[in-house]
Amino acid sequence: WCAVTRGRGVGVRLPVATATELQFSRDNVAPFQPGGVASTREWIQIDRAEAAEYEKDLPLFEASIEFVKAGRGR
Repeated sequence: WCAVTRGRGVGVRLPVATATELQFSRDNVAPFQPGGVASTREWIQIDRAEAAEYEKDLPLFEASIEFVKAGRGR
């Protein structure tokens, strides 16, 4: 999996360094915690007020697809 929806957010799988940097640099990014349980450090959650705003995150979704296709982090 490279992305999943959860509530009003989208969980995205990225390299650990990228995920960590985003958590510290963006106020709408947090660790992905499905069911209140912390996931791996590769997973982040992006929260947007409006669904159309996720278009701004297209480069992250594309990076996630490439990361997962490469088989990294297994």
